[in-house]
Amino acid sequence: MGKKDRFSESAAMENYFQSINVPILGRIETPGTLEGGDVGWLDERTVAIGKDIDPTLKDSPTQNLLGNLVDKVISVPLPHWTGLEIAFIL
Repeated sequence: MGKKDRFSESAAMENYFQSINVPILGRIETPGTLEGGDVGWLDERTVAIGKDIDPTLKDSPTQNLLGNLVDKVISVPLPHWTGLEIAFIL
C-alpha cells in the first residue's frame, strides 16, 4: 500500500488469504508500492495499472510478478487532484 495510513493492510490481507488457503503469488517489496484502486482488469488477460508522477512500480516487475496470468500490462498515467497524496484512481 502506498498511503502511509494503509501500510498495515498488506499484512492483514496476507494473513486473511493464508487463513482461507488462497496462495500468495508474489509481493511488492519496499520501496515499491501498489494501491488496489490503481489496478483494473480490462479483460481476462489484460491489466491496467495506474502510475503517479514518480512511479515505484515499473511494467517489467509487474509483468514478472503476474507471470503467465496476463498477456499485457498497460501503464495509465494518473492525475493528482489536490496534491501528491490524493490521486484519481482507475
